[in-house]
Amino acid sequence: MKIAFVGGGSLGPVTPLLAVHARLKERHPELEAFWMGTPTGPEREIVQRQGFDFFAVPVAKIPRYWSKEWFLFPFSYLRAVQVVRRLLRVQQVDAIVTAGGFTAVPVVRVAAKLGIPCVTHQLDRLPGLANRFVADRCTRVTTSFHYPTPPFGDDVETTFIPTPTQFSLQHLPARSQALRELGLSTDKPTICVMGGGTGAQRLNELVFERWGAWRKRGWQVICITGKGKLSTPIENQGVRLFELCTPEEMRRLYAASDVLVCRAGMGTISEAVALRKPMVLVPIPGNQQEVNARALAEAEGAIVLDQRDADFSSWVEKAISRYLRDAPFTRLTVDRATKIVETDRGEALADVVEGVLDHAHSCEDADCQVDEALL
Repeated sequence: MKIAFVGGGSLGPVTPLLAVHARLKERHPELEAFWMGTPTGPEREIVQRQGFDFFAVPVAKIPRYWSKEWFLFPFSYLRAVQVVRRLLRVQQVDAIVTAGGFTAVPVVRVAAKLGIPCVTHQLDRLPGLANRFVADRCTRVTTSFHYPTPPFGDDVETTFIPTPTQFSLQHLPARSQALRELGLSTDKPTICVMGGGTGAQRLNELVFERWGAWRKRGWQVICITGKGKLSTPIENQGVRLFELCTPEEMRRLYAASDVLVCRAGMGTISEAVALRKPMVLVPIPGNQQEVNARALAEAEGAIVLDQRDADFSSWVEKAISRYLRDAPFTRLTVDRATKIVETDRGEALADVVEGVLDHAHSCEDADCQVDEALL
């Protein structure tokens, strides 16, 4: 059995699939898998450290607005299709598994023509553009949210499942152990500021701007800056800076953290919910992250702030302080978040993938065959 996992550009569509792979590998030790992602995204380093063979797919990002990119898109997309077609014919995969992202578009559309079953998962509350382009080509489509109407149209059936996450409370080290391994005090509140796999410049600036004030409050800070964004190192025993973290490193950082200040992608949100970490969410302005954040805010499951606010830094400080000093409020907020975002360690999506593979292997009638001449 061989599966191609697809996703990249950021770690949002990557980390949930790592959890699914882990569950499938536990059930099927003979499983072979490889990863298809972007040439320059952060996913290459992460998945290769996890033992995956990595194949880069040329970037063919669908332009969201009218620009000269619309004239270039057909050529970049055709190049991506050619690379994908060659790779899938050589690798002879049994299934494609993705969680969205523009890399998935040429992969799923080529795979569907080759008769390879595809599974895609919709992480964010607002259906992503890439998934809207591939949902009708997929054998199964799963979602992290319930929808009042079909999110991809009446012809595409979707199934709600818990969001796959790599982490659970049972598998975290003790807070004191994690802090000692990071060289931080076990007696001080610890704030983790992270902007996702590619980092967030505004959140990095927040740490550099406010570190003096936070230190006076007795706080210590962990900041994940993103690759190449560590431009102003802080030399202080109460700060730990990381550019990019492996799952094992993230496990330690989560264990050490009392409050998270982070973007509002569903990968990060689901991990925080699974680990019962209070969140100060700072969604990317004008991004689908704002819809995720709004769902949490309306349920009072997180504090949501706008980085464009003139007093943004001050509001972040007040939010962190509220979580740290008001334990009943913090517990209630975390409880409410768990009612909005359901998580597991990848079991549900692994079940879906297994079902698709079982059906494909038992399918012998003519309707299951696809003529490669269609390509």
